[in-house]
Amino acid sequence: SSDLVSRAATEGRELDVQITTNAWALTEDQIIQMKRWNTHLQLSLDGDERTQNAQRKPLESGGDSYARGPAAHLDTLHRHGLDYRLIMVVSPSTVAQMVDNFEHLVGLGARCIQLNYAIGIPWDVAASEQYAAGLACIGERVEALWASGHLLDWVNLREAPVSVRNNLHVTVDFDGTVYGGNAFLVQASGREKFRLGNLDEHHGWHRYMVDGKSDADVFSNWKRRASVEETTRVGAVEASYVRWMQGRHPQRLGRGHTRSL
Repeated sequence: SSDLVSRAATEGRELDVQITTNAWALTEDQIIQMKRWNTHLQLSLDGDERTQNAQRKPLESGGDSYARGPAAHLDTLHRHGLDYRLIMVVSPSTVAQMVDNFEHLVGLGARCIQLNYAIGIPWDVAASEQYAAGLACIGERVEALWASGHLLDWVNLREAPVSVRNNLHVTVDFDGTVYGGNAFLVQASGREKFRLGNLDEHHGWHRYMVDGKSDADVFSNWKRRASVEETTRVGAVEASYVRWMQGRHPQRLGRGHTRSL
């Protein structure tokens, strides 16, 4: 809120707010307010209308998660200068369309895109090879955009992923519950096993990191169909490609930076 922004300024600190959303209920008034709060939006948009509605099924019958999603708000975000990135998730069922879906986001005018491979879903060797081929095609397209002066930020190229816990960050749910990692987002039962506390307890971020869940804790409580080996297989494909691209564009991208898978 504005009170928090004022408090941070009084204490000589800058408040950064990050919100991950499907933009279903996003309005222009909210965008204007979030700009005042120095907000960064992470928006879920997996591609064209068919892909988005297949992977982001709306709860209400007849709903359209593409028409109500980030695609409808990009012009408004650009007009008000709100910082954002589009999160495009690729699964084994959509990997054959990943290049077309990436092109679709570029065609919408997206300025910042992060491509995520779906975790907890079996990635066999064939699907991983398709993912590798898709990355190569997208890379050629991005290089062509750069050559034409387009400043598209393909977030993946900033850091090569390394194999660590699913999510190193503590995660806060809408009700203030603090969880270790983000596995609670994809499994309805057993989420209490990931619970660390609540914002009302007024603990600091570092307390939750120190007292958080270990790799073994997180993986032992996952209820996912894919093995760790399958997840790290496709992660290794991306890591190799990112390092290769960093070597091709050291001044633009740097090299040697890492992030979690």
